[in-house]
Amino acid sequence: MDKDTTNDPRAYLHGRGLSEATRAALGIKVATSNGPPRVAFPYVDAGGKVQAHKVRPIGEKTFWWTPQGVGGDLFNIGALFEPEWSDLPIVITEGEMDAASCVEAGFRRSVGLPDGWDARNSKIGKLEPYIEQFRRSPRIIVAGDTDEAGAGLARAVFNLLDTHPVSVCSWPDGCKDPNDVLQQHGVKALVECLNSARPLEAEGAIISGLHDLPVMPPRTIYRSGDALLDEVFRLELGTVNVLTGVPGHGKSTWATWALDQCAKHNGIKVGAVMFETHPAQIRDQLVRSRTGRPFRGDDPRAVAAAASTSRRFAAQ
Repeated sequence: MDKDTTNDPRAYLHGRGLSEATRAALGIKVATSNGPPRVAFPYVDAGGKVQAHKVRPIGEKTFWWTPQGVGGDLFNIGALFEPEWSDLPIVITEGEMDAASCVEAGFRRSVGLPDGWDARNSKIGKLEPYIEQFRRSPRIIVAGDTDEAGAGLARAVFNLLDTHPVSVCSWPDGCKDPNDVLQQHGVKALVECLNSARPLEAEGAIISGLHDLPVMPPRTIYRSGDALLDEVFRLELGTVNVLTGVPGHGKSTWATWALDQCAKHNGIKVGAVMFETHPAQIRDQLVRSRTGRPFRGDDPRAVAAAASTSRRFAAQ
């Protein structure tokens, strides 16, 4: 059943792959009156007392908290404090639905971040209060999304816990998170993904094995706009380009011109650090390339060219 084509909250959860038993175990509530059809995920404290509910209307990307102004900590946080589960791994996910999916797969100690993760690691504070519980577990399984932020979550957890065993999940093609796997492939496939999570190495948190390296992002190429130059040279974002040649033959001047051309043609800002060239010389080179004459403070055209260059070129 498609998760967004029903107004019945129970059918919606069933379409997401969650059984009644899982819904009851996690205290997930459903409602159809006094508002849109919706589900509510309880956020409890370490003692199991409900502090707030995160409410999600069916088929919408929005949510709200009740009571208003009360945010959540980690979804299903009580599972970290159950003594009988102390020998089970802890699964960290990016949301309530993903944590519930892992519980459906039998991983009872699955917790979810209330608002996902971000590439800036600004939400690490949600995990820091539970370092002791994390370290007491046999291992941590990071079941994040297949995007840049999800990859950052695994690294952040590893760095937070230092040498404690941390593993990271990968998902089948077409799936970005645990709930996608549960919906598209079923419980057995999700169990296999969680059980086969690959450990992060202690040195530098590098994923072990060349076959585990993440897919490279699309290449970003910057052209100069000069047809002849673009035939033999283009800048690629994230790479190192080495320009060599006979001393005193204009390498720095040419490099300055080429950077300026790329900045103008692509609408980007560039920077140059030339240890043997004073910034004033770089300014003079740029002004000469644009006006055909050297920079002079009493030359309005040269001053305008320098000002225009400064908006796209920084030199040190």
